[in-house]
Amino acid sequence: MTLVQMYELYKNGYAAHADIGEVTYQDSTETIANVKARKCAPRDDELASVGAHVGLQTTLATFVLWDVSLDDTEPKPGGKITWPGSGTWTIVSLRREHFDTQWRCLCRQDK
Repeated sequence: MTLVQMYELYKNGYAAHADIGEVTYQDSTETIANVKARKCAPRDDELASVGAHVGLQTTLATFVLWDVSLDDTEPKPGGKITWPGSGTWTIVSLRREHFDTQWRCLCRQDK
């Protein structure tokens, strides 16, 4: 099976999760509403990639964004995610996962 076929198979995987929300993603060139997302605790490897000082300064969370709902936009470090009920978060680091159907974004909460 090719990566394109795997992407097609998993691109709507957000439907299998009960805790999916809709966020707004914004950077210097794009604003996209209704992005399918899931908020979760950061993994150890994500925290290690940015250093301990970031976690000491502010609250961190990981947002999993589904690529299919981003309208061909790739999130960027410094981009903003607005999660209903917990304000705005700034992307510190990110990577693609799960056959390129998801973006895992480690974020710090804006004050």
